[in-house]
Amino acid sequence: MDGRDEGIFSWFTVNYLMDRISSNPKDTLVALDLGGGSTQITFVPVEDSTLKSTPPDYLTSISLLHKNLNLYTHRY
Repeated sequence: MDGRDEGIFSWFTVNYLMDRISSNPKDTLVALDLGGGSTQITFVPVEDSTLKSTPPDYLTSISLLHKNLNLYTHRY
């Protein structure tokens, strides 16, 4: 599994377990996945300036419960 997928799955898991999936995307949590040889950070950007200044390969569009979300996910 590549780092992007790890980040997305960890974000989904954290938000599912904390019952934040069906809430407003602005109320979702940030997922920080630490371990092994890498670290991933994944979150829903809520500021337009974040979306505009983020490199395109750090953004992933997902469909979740009939909502389209842009996730920032990056592997370090």
